[in-house]
Amino acid sequence: MPINVFAFYSRFFFPRRRVVFVDTDEVPAKESRLGDLVQNEIEASLVQQLVRAMVKGGVEESQVGVISPYRQQIKILSQLLESHRGIEILTADRSQGRDKDCIIISMVRSNDSDLIGDLLKDWRRLNVSFTRARSKLVIFGSRRTLDNTKVLQDFFELVERNHWVYKLPKGAHISHDEKPQLARKKAVKRSAAEIDKENDVVVPLS
Repeated sequence: MPINVFAFYSRFFFPRRRVVFVDTDEVPAKESRLGDLVQNEIEASLVQQLVRAMVKGGVEESQVGVISPYRQQIKILSQLLESHRGIEILTADRSQGRDKDCIIISMVRSNDSDLIGDLLKDWRRLNVSFTRARSKLVIFGSRRTLDNTKVLQDFFELVERNHWVYKLPKGAHISHDEKPQLARKKAVKRSAAEIDKENDVVVPLS
């Protein structure tokens, strides 16, 4: 049964979840290749869903940034989010100094061989991406694949300890009804930080 996309993704914005790792293994969201380039079209569509939910909820596009270490994934995301011209879509290197209230990261790698490639072994690049978020960091990726890199072990310990892991159900990329369940007044544009503070006190990152 289709569920409302705004209600589905709103759980990511609970104030105590400063960081959310969205595990795509059950969807599944497998990577593919275009020649030598790595991409993940299903993961990109999940990012698109979240962006749409955020905008419907009143978040200013200028306060949302989308990052991926892979240039081909940036190309796909740019096409999917073409109508959201206020959102910056950047590689990890280009994200330096581009802080936003909310950062969404597409990690791309998801395969049965547990191969993550060199880009995701570079902690400097990952740290630049992770630290761009002022209020909310949402990372889409395959836990099963990403668990195979030592540089992310501390990160996964942090999100597990704080209950910041959300496992998407099978077919999550196609099982949503984007029409709101309740009639809402015209959205007042707000920052992700303001939405976070509406209901509770934000718990700082460790």
